[in-house]
Amino acid sequence: MRNGALWIGLALLLLVGCNKKEDASGGGSTTGQKTIKVLALNWPQATVEQRLADEIFTKETGIKVILETNRYDNIETKMNNVMRSQSAEYDIVHYDSQWLGSFVAGKGLERLDTEEYLNSSDAKISFDDFVEQWAYRSGKYPTDERDLYEGKFTAYKETPVYGFPWSNGAQILFYRSDLVTDPSKLETWQDFAALAKSITKPGFHGAVTHASRSGDYICQDFLPILWSFGGDIWDAQTWRTDGILNSPENVRALEFFCTWMNPLAIVPKESANWGNEEVFNAFSQGQVGMGQFWATFGAFLEDPKQSKVMGKMAYTIVPGVKDPATGQIRRAAIYGCQASGISAFSKNKKEAWLYLQWLMSKETQQAMLDDPSSALVSGRKDLLEYQSALNSRNKAVVDSIPFTRDFWNIPDYSEMLSILQRELNLAFVGQKAPKAALDTAAKEIQTVLDNSPHRPGN
Repeated sequence: MRNGALWIGLALLLLVGCNKKEDASGGGSTTGQKTIKVLALNWPQATVEQRLADEIFTKETGIKVILETNRYDNIETKMNNVMRSQSAEYDIVHYDSQWLGSFVAGKGLERLDTEEYLNSSDAKISFDDFVEQWAYRSGKYPTDERDLYEGKFTAYKETPVYGFPWSNGAQILFYRSDLVTDPSKLETWQDFAALAKSITKPGFHGAVTHASRSGDYICQDFLPILWSFGGDIWDAQTWRTDGILNSPENVRALEFFCTWMNPLAIVPKESANWGNEEVFNAFSQGQVGMGQFWATFGAFLEDPKQSKVMGKMAYTIVPGVKDPATGQIRRAAIYGCQASGISAFSKNKKEAWLYLQWLMSKETQQAMLDDPSSALVSGRKDLLEYQSALNSRNKAVVDSIPFTRDFWNIPDYSEMLSILQRELNLAFVGQKAPKAALDTAAKEIQTVLDNSPHRPGN
């Protein structure tokens, strides 16, 4: 950490003299100590970040850091309130990649590719320090998801930057190593379903899914299958979804996914209403054999206080679908990343920038990786090999980088997501035919896109 302490000391020369006269407004204090407040997600790494900030950053800089941790769904609500009132309550905000377009449209995030920040001669981090597949999706706006999937990053070199990848991940395949002894048998989703059926028995299901229409749960599990079948959800250039979301490829993908519930019955019937908590409990209690899940949760399946399957879990990349034209396995892993940016309404932007540089430095990121309780996957390129060697969960996430996929991040995403969630869930529980569900979703989402004030030309 010595290098980090050195540059923090140098950067503080820019701040000396402007902090001592601050009062309690705008994050200051009567003793002259600056305080920056983070609107933070209550992920495990937040606890480790707070500890390191107290032990290192505050001691070296005199700047106190408060991570106000919140449930995921509360962050978006609070940031929307911040933008409406232009409140300076928070200096740094954690945001999901899906919220980026809305926060940019609401002018809530500070642009960071400027002379005050990344383009400064004394900037200690670079946007190029981070994995493009993660950083471009969570930090740059606007972008085209298909371009990013195809690796066309140079087209977005000049696209504005609003944040850095804070929590990185993808859904990987969790499986019981005592039941699945040869993971090579899980190359395709068809292999997955067949193997899950073979280990399903009374009181135990071979597979698991979270197919709730709440949040984006069923999309998390279905969209990787949709993409693997060769489908897509929209065209970001033309703002078209009708004819794309309800394509023949997507209908086949949804028909296949629905077989998990009926007739195969390889997942619990209740999983049609499940989210992360229920999936974790099913794994930890030894009730299910395998499924897509977020790598972070794997750390807690190795805790004997929370899990009956400690030492029995293994992790790898998700299955795919064999492309009939090439014979290659086409995979897609759903992207899950929350970024960290500076509030446009902060009165402590210099201090916030100093903190972000410290937090995103190699030294700090490695210190967080070295604490297993953080369950961190770092977005830094120079730590990919290091973290892959730490555990198989991180390795599976890193190995998934080439086929990571994400969905909408435009301001209208929430309305479109609610429509798709509803229709997919209706199909999954057998209340609607897959084609009818996708036709309805495509038609309704197209109406949202056509009427969006954010659509070019509207």
